[in-house]
Amino acid sequence: MQDSPVAPIIVRCNTSTETAIYTHLLECSDQFIPPLGDRVDLGRYANKLYRLAFRHEAWHKKSLVGLVAVYLPEEGQVPTAFVSNVSILSSYRRYGIAKQLLADAHINAATALVEKICLQVSCENTAAINLYQSIGYRQSERSDDQFTLCLDLGSKDVTRT
Repeated sequence: MQDSPVAPIIVRCNTSTETAIYTHLLECSDQFIPPLGDRVDLGRYANKLYRLAFRHEAWHKKSLVGLVAVYLPEEGQVPTAFVSNVSILSSYRRYGIAKQLLADAHINAATALVEKICLQVSCENTAAINLYQSIGYRQSERSDDQFTLCLDLGSKDVTRT
C-alpha cells in the first residue's frame, strides 16, 4: 500500500445515488476482465446495486472513487453473503482502498451473522485474485472462466484485514 497523495478519502455506506454508481461503473468498466460493460447492462446493474446491495463507498471530494457492493442474505437464507462488485477508479488504485472497503464489508456481514462471504472473479484477473487471497479468500469452485472465492467469517477476525 502506498501513502495516499489524494487524501482525505471518505468512507461511507449506502450514500451513493444510482447515477453516481452508474458513472463509477462506467469509468471502471475496462478494469474488469472482460470489461464490465461487455457483460452487463451498466444502467440496470447500477439500479440493482442501488436497490439491493449494501454498498461500502470511498469518496474523494464529490466523486465515488471506490465501491464494494454486497448482497446480504435475507432472514431464513443460508448465511452467506455475495460480493457483487469491487471497483476502484484507476487513479485511486494501490492505496489500500479496496482492502479497507472489503474489511468494512466483512465487519458488516459478520455483524449481520453472515458466516461466509463469496465472490466471483475472472481466472485471468490475477491482480484481483492476489488481493482476495491476501485477505483470506480461498478458492471454492472454478467454472470455465471464473473462480468462486470464499472467506469464512466465522474463523476470521474480521477486524484485522
